[in-house]
Amino acid sequence: MLKPLKDTIVCTSDYGSFLEVAIRLSRDVKKVYFCNPSWQHSYPRWNEYMVGSGIEGVERIDTIWPVFDEIDWFVFPDLFQGEFQDWLRSKGKAVFGAGSGEDLELYRDEFYDVMEQSGIDVPERQVVVGLDKLRAKLEKTKDVYIKTNIVRGNLETFHWDEMKLSKPILDELEHSLGIFKNEQTFIINTPIHDSVEYGGDFFCINDRFADRATVGIEIKDACYAAKMISLGDMPAGLRKINKALSPIFGMHGYKGCYSNEVRVTKDKKNYFLDMTARCGQPPTSLQTELITNYSQVLYEIANGLVPEIETKDGNFGVQVIMKSEWAAEEPQPIYFPKKYARFVKIKNLVVQDGVHYYIPTNNIPMKEIGAVSAVGKTLEEAINLCKEICEEVKGFCIKLDCSALDEAMDEVNKLKEFGINLF
Repeated sequence: MLKPLKDTIVCTSDYGSFLEVAIRLSRDVKKVYFCNPSWQHSYPRWNEYMVGSGIEGVERIDTIWPVFDEIDWFVFPDLFQGEFQDWLRSKGKAVFGAGSGEDLELYRDEFYDVMEQSGIDVPERQVVVGLDKLRAKLEKTKDVYIKTNIVRGNLETFHWDEMKLSKPILDELEHSLGIFKNEQTFIINTPIHDSVEYGGDFFCINDRFADRATVGIEIKDACYAAKMISLGDMPAGLRKINKALSPIFGMHGYKGCYSNEVRVTKDKKNYFLDMTARCGQPPTSLQTELITNYSQVLYEIANGLVPEIETKDGNFGVQVIMKSEWAAEEPQPIYFPKKYARFVKIKNLVVQDGVHYYIPTNNIPMKEIGAVSAVGKTLEEAINLCKEICEEVKGFCIKLDCSALDEAMDEVNKLKEFGINLF
């Protein structure tokens, strides 16, 4: 029998992007530790070291080892600690996280092969190793998407128009990759035209899934609109994908979040574009408020149980991405009324003298620094609340583009034309 959630001590470990998970857990457990392993190197810097400090209900720790025996369970919202998660489980600790299943996201080329062998539609693609070979392939190529494996700090997915327009991207990669330019794996994806993108966000427990999940529309780097629905009401394309993934997740002992990105065409083909083997972003900023028993859900999954998801405040939700050019290189103070605190999610958070700061870390010039989320009984109610909160979030250079929610609604209407009625 599980110890009551309120009596447990949990440790969350990530690099600062998912402090909102630690904050959300702090409402329901005895104690929350937060550990950010990224500060530990030969020349630590204050920015990395202080992430997670000053937050009410969350104790930042340098390392887990002095408190290891008192920790009841662990939560790993991000990647690159899969083997450690597997080790913790071998020592009898309850763990929420993908474990070795994180490789499904890290090695996209292999993932596509596995999905194709399982009967899932995936984009047409070519895999090349090395920037020189990529440049040669793209010399006379137009309109493709370029993805990569593992090392996202140098390269995020980008659209290639044609050589005369997109050549500067290759030139910049030549510089940033330097002597390693021909080590990088590149995946060249043919676009899926005349299609609409949507996706689902699931909780996986070995080879099973929680009874409900969010399904929605993302406008890249802008916003997300979703509805919580039962697995039985999922679009057929998502059910087929989950059926294919189920035995693979089971093999890895997967106990965590998984999200997918899918493009559906008018002939009802669902092309599996990408997956996240972690807490996605979106929808984590939304899920922490949409799911009223969020902490219990994670706790039960960590212990290998299939939870029942509750949404007492409504089944609809949205989140709008918070951006700042200033935050790419400097600490960003963010101000908002206390009554909206649970809806304002900040990455790399430090609270000092009552002020909330986003802290840039690891010399990564991120402009997406958090999100504002909102929940409602209807989508319109959630959107209106989100816009209301966004109006109250202040800070130098901070931008919250609520107009992107209208674009999301346009995509929702397009989905209906393709036979998928989410809302």
